[in-house]
This record gives sequence, structure tokens and C-alpha cells, in this order.
Amino acid sequence: MTLRVGMKVVQFKPWPDNDTAYPDVSFTRMGVAYTVREVLTVRGITALRFVELRNPEHRYAGFANPVEQPFPAAFFRPVVERKTDISVFTAMLNPSQVTVDAMNTADFARESAG
Repeated sequence: MTLRVGMKVVQFKPWPDNDTAYPDVSFTRMGVAYTVREVLTVRGITALRFVELRNPEHRYAGFANPVEQPFPAAFFRPVVERKTDISVFTAMLNPSQVTVDAMNTADFARESAG
């Protein structure tokens, strides 16, 4: 899967642990669509940052400088956009070949109830 900036993705795999040493760091949530703002490689792993989620920079083990929390791309998949199909609704607007006598239907309902 090729990820690119601007692509919409959704998290499909839960985080093993949402624990962080920094209380001001937010994690992504399953089922929510995010727009990729950056694709990077961290220790050989493709990672993402998102337009909708910005975290403050912190010092993490293994990094010389403070960095913003990236998220492993393996937890995300592209959003599948489906074209809306309203054909069933437009068919309902077309005149029907079947007619129903409303008076007889109402009389039948009254007779059946009483």
C-alpha cells in the first residue's frame, strides 16, 4: 500500500496500549478518518502524522531531539469511498403499474379489526 500526503485513512487495528509518559499526547481512534499530513520512516517503520491530530513534541527514547508522536502506518488502511447509489429511491418516484383502491383497503382493515 502506497501512502501519500492528503490521503484519507482509517485506523482498523487497535493500539496494544494507549499509555504514554506524556499526558498531553493524544492517540488516534478506531473507525475515525484522518488525513495524512506527513509520511516518515522511524527506525525502519513507516509512520504517519495527521492533519486532524497534532501532538506536542517530546523527547522519546532513541531520538536525539524532541519529536511529535508519529503513528505506525500498519494500523491504518485507506478510506474506501463509494459512490452513492440512489437508484432504489428514484425507482420509487416512477409511476407504479399496480394500483390499490384506498377505500377498499380501509374498509377491509375496519372489517378485520371489528
